Amino acid sequence: EKPHLVLWQTGVNDAIRQIDPDEFRRNVEQGINRFRAAGIDVVLIDQQFYPGSSKVVGYHSYLRLLHRIGDDHGIPVFRRYQLMSHLVQSAQFDINSLLAPDRFHQNDTSYECLGFVLAQSLQHSLASIK
Repeated sequence: EKPHLVLWQTGVNDAIRQIDPDEFRRNVEQGINRFRAAGIDVVLIDQQFYPGSSKVVGYHSYLRLLHRIGDDHGIPVFRRYQLMSHLVQSAQFDINSLLAPDRFHQNDTSYECLGFVLAQSLQHSLASIK
C-alpha cells in the first residue's frame, strides 16, 4: 500500500495504560517522521469520548499533549473527543447510540458521523489551498 494520507487515531490506549507522556510523544513523533519520510500526509485523530474517560487519570492531559504534538509539527488534529462530546451534550445522540455495547468502542453510527465531519473538514481545507 502506498497511501497519500493516513488518518491516525491515537492516544486512548496510551492514556488508559498510563504510558509515560514523554514515551507517547516520542512514539507519535517517530510515526510522523516516518510518514513524512515516505511522502505521506497525516491527520491525527484524538481520543474518543466515552463514559469511562472521566475516570482515567490524565485522559485530558493526553488530549492536550496530542494537540501540542500536532501544533509542534504542523499536523492537523481532528477533535473527535470534542465532536462526540458535542453530539451527546447537544442531545443529537445519546452515548449508547454512539458506542458499542461495551460503552467504549465506537459503533457504525459514530464512525459515520466522524467520517462525514472529517470528510467535510478535509474538503474545506483542500478548497482553501486552491
